[in-house]
Amino acid sequence: MSNAAPGENPHKDKNGRVPYPALKVDSEGAPTAKLEAVPQDYDVQKHWVLKKTDFATDAVYYRFKQWDTQKKVDRFKQQAEDAERLGTSENASKAKKLLEMQRRIATLKAQMEADGYDMAAFAEEPQQAPATPVPASQSQG
Repeated sequence: MSNAAPGENPHKDKNGRVPYPALKVDSEGAPTAKLEAVPQDYDVQKHWVLKKTDFATDAVYYRFKQWDTQKKVDRFKQQAEDAERLGTSENASKAKKLLEMQRRIATLKAQMEADGYDMAAFAEEPQQAPATPVPASQSQG
């Protein structure tokens, strides 16, 4: 019997990671099914580490390892490019935050465009309110 709180995954490990959802687990937390394809939504920070025995075939396992390694390569490449752009300036931490925010904005814009939003409407600068309020009697001409 599990002593997990209601609504909480009973197989959560000490780091808060849970079994990958496609791996059905028994009451002890042991996988009862094997992965037939590379899991594109796997996140090592959220899920237990996948082992070779979690995959139906060696080919699927090695494709997964290739996919996972490519994600790491892409992340290291981005870090190297950022380091080259930032240099060793005293404002490197601020510049790094700016680069990250720009990436997040670009990702959000792409998601909004995919959802059908007209991004041209967001391209204009937002109109700012006047510094001092104008009384209604003066604004009508």
